[in-house]
Amino acid sequence: MKIKVVLCNCNGLDVEPESLDMNSLPHEIEEDIDVQYAVMHPQLCGRGGVNLLRDLLRSSDQETYFLVAGCGPELQPQFMSHVVTGTGFPPDHFIPVDIHGTDNEGARTAVLEAVGRLLARKVEGSMAVDGFGG
Repeated sequence: MKIKVVLCNCNGLDVEPESLDMNSLPHEIEEDIDVQYAVMHPQLCGRGGVNLLRDLLRSSDQETYFLVAGCGPELQPQFMSHVVTGTGFPPDHFIPVDIHGTDNEGARTAVLEAVGRLLARKVEGSMAVDGFGG
């Protein structure tokens, strides 16, 4: 299982800069949590973010899971499901993580909990929960 984290800064519109430091958060996640990598984009639902996601999903294998941390899980399908379905990427491997309105510690905790749920699902043998497809 390969877990990759993509962070969205939501264009900085609804995130207090002093609360969530997107310059240090990817490094903190990589240091604290067993993931392949953590990267940040300023607006995943914008043109550049959609193209980035499309490239990442197309180049991934069946062992790859993306934790996409940004706006709430109820909004991500609205903004990004066309990218997931358009690439043929397994929807249950695209896991929304809500870090909106939190600080770095809260964001790391949210990502850590999502990784824990993924690993628990792997142990249980049920991988089709929590993602776009589950």
